[in-house]
Amino acid sequence: MEDLGLGRPHFPEPAVVGATGGPEHAAQLLRERAEAGLIRHGLDRDPRARQRLEEELAVIRTLKYDTYFLTVAQVVADVRELGIQVAARGSGAGSMVNHTLGMATANPLDFHLLFEHFLSVRRASLPDIDIDVESARRLRPPRPTRHGPGPRNRPLRRGPDRQILPAHPGRRHHRRLAELPELSKLATEAGRCRLLFELAEGLDALPRGLAMHPCGVIVSDATLLNRLPVQPTPGGYPMVQMPKEGVEDLGLIKLDVLGVRMQSAMAHAVTEIERATGTHIDLDDPQQVPLDDHFAFKLM
Repeated sequence: MEDLGLGRPHFPEPAVVGATGGPEHAAQLLRERAEAGLIRHGLDRDPRARQRLEEELAVIRTLKYDTYFLTVAQVVADVRELGIQVAARGSGAGSMVNHTLGMATANPLDFHLLFEHFLSVRRASLPDIDIDVESARRLRPPRPTRHGPGPRNRPLRRGPDRQILPAHPGRRHHRRLAELPELSKLATEAGRCRLLFELAEGLDALPRGLAMHPCGVIVSDATLLNRLPVQPTPGGYPMVQMPKEGVEDLGLIKLDVLGVRMQSAMAHAVTEIERATGTHIDLDDPQQVPLDDHFAFKLM
């Protein structure tokens, strides 16, 4: 159990995100960057914003998730540096820390969003930040760890008995033989087919092959390869041999980097406007793109 790292999170080393002094420095660095973001958004003199930021930082420090927030913020910054349109979605958009770090565009106070929906000392689960990127350029962000497809089986011709049985688990085949009159002949031969049915029941519910997670990115420390097996995929990406449901139990960060066509459409619009007029529009700047624009809502 200890070798697998169960029961504790495995965030990247603090030095990876600039906290060279360890976990305590990570907490200090997170505060510095969040307060700098507060000033950048013009919220440093807003008492509600400052109080909200202090409350969130206290929760993050209590749960020792400072490195987690620095890591995700670094991922978003790296994606943005590639010139890719990116934004956080889901409950993570309700965090003032995420807003000041540049992960979430909207000010949560303006829309009455609750931080507790995202993170709370009453829940032991890791926070979950989903990241939307341009669908046309989704594979350019940090290399995802994903499940690759296995070889496809050749299709088999269906017989009359196979048309009736396949929709039901193998462990129920005996019951189906007794219930369906069209299978009465096969039922009389059940003794001869006993070994076949026993094999079918034994194989029922076993994994049939590898399935690719379309957007999961695993982020961990340098001990990942010591704790979990990793294999290559046809696309050249490393894949953790672990079902997505068990990733959090092993203390791994799973980022969902979602390819969204609307992000691609917005990026294309910005490019075309700049090509035609020479004016570059920053979609994340509410002064350039107001969130209460009347004409935008009229189009919707």
